[in-house]
Amino acid sequence: MADAPRRIRLSRAKGWRMPDNTVKVDRSTPWGNPFVVGIDGTAAQCVATYHFLLSGLLCVSTKAPLDKQKAALSHVRAHAQDLRGKNLACWCALDKPCRADVLLEVANAPSPATEAAHG
Repeated sequence: MADAPRRIRLSRAKGWRMPDNTVKVDRSTPWGNPFVVGIDGTAAQCVATYHFLLSGLLCVSTKAPLDKQKAALSHVRAHAQDLRGKNLACWCALDKPCRADVLLEVANAPSPATEAAHG
């Protein structure tokens, strides 16, 4: 059985290469979090707000523009299946909250058809 997808920490260390079956999801990609640490809250708060966003809730109490929130939500809804079964790479420390963990959860959630077949 294949290992479960996990979060990988990006590195600039000489010789480091992104592992196979890994997708970069940092802020420079369309997978970036519209909520910015230090502006919209702590890292944990920004990850929690991102989780709420992916459940369809826009946040009007942050500085993140609604159009950026809507674009992030739309991108994830349209492309989450592209991340299914893949490792996700970002710059966050592996022992700290990260939106890549939320993306792993969303991308690898059982589909309703799978749940019905096994339920």
